[in-house]
Order: sequence, then structure tokens, then C-alpha cells
Amino acid sequence: MMQVESAEGEPAKTAAEAGAAAGDRRAHGLAALLLAGMAALMAADIAHDSPTMDEKNHVLRGLAIYRSGGDTRLSSAHPPLANLAQALPGALAGPGFDPREAKSWARADINGSARAYLGHDYARARRDIMGGRWVTLAITLAFGGFLYRWGLGRGRIFALALLGLYCAHPIVLAHGHLATTDLPFTAAYFVAIVALGRYLERGGVRPLLSLAAALALAFVVKFSAVLLLPPLAIGGAYGALRGLGRFAGRGLGRRLGLLIRDGAALGLAVLLAINAVYGFQGTGMRAASMMARQEPIHPATGGYRGRLLEERSPIRHLQPWVPVPLPYTYVFGLAAVQAKTQDGHGLHIFGRNWAWFPLYFPALLLLKTSLGILALFGIGAALGLRRARRRWPSPTTLVMIAAPTTFLLVAALSRLNIGVRHALPVVPFMLVVAAAGAVALLGGLGRPGRRWPRALGAGLLAGAGAEAVLSTPAHISHFSWAIGGDGIGHRLHVMGEDWGQDVAELAAVVEREGLGPLYYEAYGDTTAPELAHAGVAFTGFRCGQRIEGPAVIARHLRNVARSAACPPIPQGEAPARVIGHHILLYRVP
Repeated sequence: MMQVESAEGEPAKTAAEAGAAAGDRRAHGLAALLLAGMAALMAADIAHDSPTMDEKNHVLRGLAIYRSGGDTRLSSAHPPLANLAQALPGALAGPGFDPREAKSWARADINGSARAYLGHDYARARRDIMGGRWVTLAITLAFGGFLYRWGLGRGRIFALALLGLYCAHPIVLAHGHLATTDLPFTAAYFVAIVALGRYLERGGVRPLLSLAAALALAFVVKFSAVLLLPPLAIGGAYGALRGLGRFAGRGLGRRLGLLIRDGAALGLAVLLAINAVYGFQGTGMRAASMMARQEPIHPATGGYRGRLLEERSPIRHLQPWVPVPLPYTYVFGLAAVQAKTQDGHGLHIFGRNWAWFPLYFPALLLLKTSLGILALFGIGAALGLRRARRRWPSPTTLVMIAAPTTFLLVAALSRLNIGVRHALPVVPFMLVVAAAGAVALLGGLGRPGRRWPRALGAGLLAGAGAEAVLSTPAHISHFSWAIGGDGIGHRLHVMGEDWGQDVAELAAVVEREGLGPLYYEAYGDTTAPELAHAGVAFTGFRCGQRIEGPAVIARHLRNVARSAACPPIPQGEAPARVIGHHILLYRVP
């Protein structure tokens, strides 16, 4: 193609290059607008939502490390990296609650320490939590930028569709603004799988280093990073046995040797990262000494009477003299998570209480994903299955399928069914498939002259955006328009939609309408101090207590759904008012 000279004598860009550059600028600008819109939606959620049940623990774990000079004893529920980031605003705000002064510190009791944290200065703890939310929001936006950049390798339309669906997904919006580990781990999990695909398809040291860094990041954010091991094994075996990508041009023996060598290097990188983030505290203890140590107080271990490691941890199979190359708190936390997932929590779904519901996470993903995204996912999955029958998948495609599939299979065996957030790492993979469906529709399903697929694709994308906007600021309790929305959804599932986030709204209603005297049944540790912080006078409520009317009783739907008759409220009586779908107000005449 002909080029022209610029004024400085340099070749000017061709018309095609100039057009491509202009297209890139438009795409980047639109991506920035999508991320700005996402930030605005989550900011509205932050302003509306009271501190939730779990956030105090996450922030306190990070603060404890800062204020104790590096002691990680409270980080047995999650590795501390994300919590350190979320606690940074509180730590920078100056002196505050020191967990070492609480009686619960000696026993590494996170729940006792969190109650002391709230009781010491609730207003300050609330500010710490809100600061942690903004850190999570920044991580959420950064992950959106990563998805867009990764998607550009598959075309501008795909990248924008992927980013748009990510910015509009109610589950992402719900947990992308909370000070918890769910969204940070989701980002780390997906980044690790992308790095795995690049490693499998390219030679050289850089892909290996990138994969090592991504794996290390995931393992120091959440214990669920162990679920990266199945796709690692599947992808590595697939590439080595078929001689693809990184393993091409070598005999079988050399391919297997390379796989073992790289696997050992990755394992060492993860091991070093875990030890570093825990400050090597308790690393190298002999198995017998580790099991003899007084165990932390943990909500998952009450039934083990201080013998969790002896009964559930793999180190019980080691010889007593063998040193354990991991920090004590990490070993204990991993065993506690395993115990909790196997022992269960109980749940209420589809109108009844269950000890365990194997299809819980797939069902929740369907119930809480937007109608437009569900439709695009179905189209993308159908088209992908048609293509899959024609050829072997690439290593990247294989691990992109293996990661969410194995995650859901393992989740199905878990009895810890307490909210869709534990399946959040599956969502980005669903969005990749949905974006592929959007691209196919916008391209006329292979026939550019067709108008109806393009109209359908544009309509589904717009519908996903509309559902996200109209669900603000209640994304935590959102249910898909595909099932009729929140009104129906809260009849189907009562777990994880109410974390106490609507207590500030309860306070506003009580003050605005002059309701009272108010009897309130607290739910978790944050709701009662939040109501008091809002200036509302109330009396604690217990089922069966005598109340002289007129009065108003406020109860949470989860408590109502999982309890029998609760005098003085007649069994089956409809509430006089419902706030946020799950705070029920009853009048006592």
C-alpha cells in the first residue's frame, strides 16, 4: 500500500493503520467509560450498604498484622495479602484498636477479637471497613482493565463485550465493593489460568515466571487456590503428552522432564510466597510439635476440641520428626477450611432447610446472573460446543474449560453453602463464553447481512446493563430478571443475600416514620451497633419474650425462615413492612 512522506520526512501511516489506531482509541475510550460507570454503581452500593457480617474480620486481620509488627495469628480463615491491602486505609488513619489488648488475642480468636474491635470504637471500625471497600473497588476496576486488555487479543468487539458484561454482572458488583477476599481471589484465579495458558503455548523463561507470580498471588489471597491444581495438572499433562506449545519438538521423556522441572519451580515459588506473607511464623516446626500446639479458636473447629490437626490435617500422616515447610497458621487454616466444607453449615433454598444441596452453586449462579448475560452465555456455549467437535482444543482453551468445571465440581461436594460468593471465580469464565456469544450475534452469526442477530445481541447487552443499573444499590440481594427478580428470588433462597447491609435503611425508615418502640433481633455482630450508630433507640428481641404493645419488631428473613413459631408474632403472620426484601417489620398492637 502506498505511503506518503510526513513533514519531517518520516513515512506517514497508511490509511489502514490510521483507521486501526482511531478504532483503538475509540475502543479504549469506551472501555474507560464502562469502568467509570461500574465505579459509579459500586460507589452507590458503598454509600448504601451498612458494614456486613464478614467485613470486620477481614479488615481486622490486616490491622492486626500492622499493629502487632507482623503477627499473623488471626489469619487462619484466609491468607493475609488481600486483608493487608484492605486494612491499609485504617492503618494509615493513625492509632486505633490494638487487638493485642483483647483477651481473645492469646487464643487467636478472630470472632472474639472482632467483637472487641467493634465494641472499642464502632465509628472508627466503620470507617476502617469503608476504607477497605474502596481498596476492593480499585482491585475490581483493575481486574476489569486486565480482562479488557486480555480480550483485545481476540478483537476489539470481544474485548468491549467482555468488559461490558463484567461491569454489568450483579454478582461482581455485589462483591466488588466489599472488604472481603472474594473478588480479589476471583481476579487472582483468572489471571493464574490466563498465565497457565500462555505458559503452555510459549517457550522461554518469561511465561514460567509470570505463571509462578500469578500462582503465588492466588495462594496468598485465599485457601481456595488449591483448586488451581486440577487445571494445572490437566493442562500440563495435555501439553506434554501431545507435544504442544512449550513442549513441541522434544521427545516424550524430555517433555515429561520439563514438566516435572517446571512443576517443582512453581511449587517452590508458591511455598516461598506463602511463607513470606506469613512472616515464616511457625515454619519448619516438626509435625508432632505442630499438632501439640494450642489451636486457635475458629468457628469451624468447635467440635474438634482443640484436635483439628490430629483429626483432619494431612500432617497427621507424617512421622513426628518431619519438619513442615509451611507456617503454622496456614496449615491450621487449610485444615479448618477443609473441615468446614465437609461438615457443612446448613441452608435454606427452594422453600425448605437443607443440610446440603449438591447443585447449590450452579443453581445460585443461574438465579443471580442477569437475563441478558444468561442468554448470551447459552448462545456462546452452544456455538462453542459445535466448534469443539471439529478439532482438538488448544491448551489455553482446555484450561479455560477445566478451571471453572473442576471448581464447580469441587464446590458441589462442599457443604459450605452460604452464598454465591464462593462460586464467584467461575463468573469470569462464564463471561468469556457470553462475550463470544455476543460477538457471534453482532457479526450476524457468520452472515453480516442478517439484521436480527445483531439486534438481538445489542438488545441482550443493553438489557444486562439496564438490569445492573436498576438493581443499584442492592446488588448483594439481587436476583435475575430471568426468574422474576428479587420478589421471587427471596422466596427461593435465604442465605447470603442479607449480610446486614440494609440496617442503615432500617434506621432511616424508623426515624422518618417515627416507628417505635422498636424491638430488634440482631443478626451477626455488626447490625446492633450499626443501628445504635445511626441513633436509633431499640431493645434487643428474643423469640418468646413478653412485649407490651404497641411496638414494632424487626427481624431478618433468614432468622424467620429458619425458625419455628416466634411469639409474640403469630405463626404465619405477614409482616407489616419489608425493608430490602429481608428485614421484616411486625406490629404488636
